[in-house]
Amino acid sequence: PVAASAQTPVVAAFRALFALDLRNDASTVSGDISGDDTVSGDDNTPGDGTVSGDDAGDGTVSGDDAGDPFTTTTDSDGNFVFPALTPGTYKATVTAPGYIALVMDTLEIIAGETNYVERITMLSENSSSTDNRISGIITDAATGSGLAGVTVTIRDRWGNQTGDVVTTVTTDANGAYMVALPRGYYTATLEKEEYVTAYMNLISFTGYNSTLQTTSLSPKMASGTSYRIVLTWGEAPRDLDSHLTGPASAGSSERFHVYYGNKTYKENGEIVAALDVDDTSSYGPETVTLLSAQPQGTYRYTVYDYSNGSLSSSTALSSSGATVKVYLGSSLLRTYQVPTKQQGSYWNVFEIKDGNIRALNSISNDSTSVLR
Repeated sequence: PVAASAQTPVVAAFRALFALDLRNDASTVSGDISGDDTVSGDDNTPGDGTVSGDDAGDGTVSGDDAGDPFTTTTDSDGNFVFPALTPGTYKATVTAPGYIALVMDTLEIIAGETNYVERITMLSENSSSTDNRISGIITDAATGSGLAGVTVTIRDRWGNQTGDVVTTVTTDANGAYMVALPRGYYTATLEKEEYVTAYMNLISFTGYNSTLQTTSLSPKMASGTSYRIVLTWGEAPRDLDSHLTGPASAGSSERFHVYYGNKTYKENGEIVAALDVDDTSSYGPETVTLLSAQPQGTYRYTVYDYSNGSLSSSTALSSSGATVKVYLGSSLLRTYQVPTKQQGSYWNVFEIKDGNIRALNSISNDSTSVLR
């Protein structure tokens, strides 16, 4: 990728689709629609860390929900924020002169939350017709092992789950896949029997670190009260840790704590929660399963940057590209992207209270937050 100059504006445009897109009929959005819902993120180019422009810091938001686009311009650090968006499904377009436009077909906005999007890499326009090789490994979220026989279906654009198919490949015995694609942005649909279907945004350009284009599939769980929490991230930091706390027993004020130092919590000899996969060498997955959640009680999940925990000014966790996916039974319940441009080693991701999931999505250096 090529970093934008200080004179190159990057514009992110969001157009509401929930009034037009039939896919929205399958989703339910509830919560406080009071103007405090926010989408934020950045589109920094890895290696440079700067995308800025003439209108940096303008922050203009315009349009309405009747089909006119909401638009804004990134600030001097490549950040952008859209305040007061009505929850629903949006289509996003990110453009800059001299760069390939990035289109995200599906962007879900959850009520009452700050919705972070994954880091965006803008690709400079290139007339070369040479295909670039994309490869990676698809793992089993419950074991961390490579997963053979996964069907990888490639479509053009990000967030494109139903459009025309560009090509299809299958992972080998080690879970590895490889595909050659023209320069640009793509979506991979990952499917295997008895696993929850997953989607992964891909980027194709010369010299890209293919191992970053890796993810995990979660085996379907029969119980509708079982949660699986899957953490993945980039090459750095090497070691991010999962921490899950919850009520030790019904009506008790004590709380259990599952993490690398206490990988299993049992009640009456039965496993209630467990750290299934503890990854210490980048990328993940790091997986925690809550097998039996009490209908009344509060469970909290936190990510700790073990590699940089002693550095209070560290932004490594915020820059890790970390993603947390929460599965309930055989369905993906929520996806959380790590907040960007923040200092701290503790990412308080979410809580489940009395059966309802709520985003916390904050980064700090407060070590006591893990045990709350």
